[in-house]
Amino acid sequence: MTSEHELTTILETGETLTVEFKSDAKSGLPDRDLVAAVVAMANTEGGLILLGVEDDGSVTGVQTAHQDMTGLKAMIANRTSPPTAVSKEIIEHDDEENPQRSLCQKSSFNRVQQRRTGVCAAASMASG
Repeated sequence: MTSEHELTTILETGETLTVEFKSDAKSGLPDRDLVAAVVAMANTEGGLILLGVEDDGSVTGVQTAHQDMTGLKAMIANRTSPPTAVSKEIIEHDDEENPQRSLCQKSSFNRVQQRRTGVCAAASMASG
């Protein structure tokens, strides 16, 4: 479970090779873009994606369709080959500038590529 302090540190540090912020509430991140981000990260060193966070680190929230953790995990697994396992948690974040609690999701991905078999993740880019 991510603490408020850990989340604040990640947000202040910003995006890195293993941390990606994805805007979701303002214009709604298409599923295909989220899957593409998962595949890219899974084929490198792994890492985490914070869904509902702008590039500047501000938490703006997650669209309703992406708040179903089980459904989102299943969608990602169904659109990747081999199915990419996702560890997810919903985090409530107090923003001093926005008194309402905002939701964001932290998704962690392990590296998928295996040197012996040459397995890497690929996406099925169905509409969505």
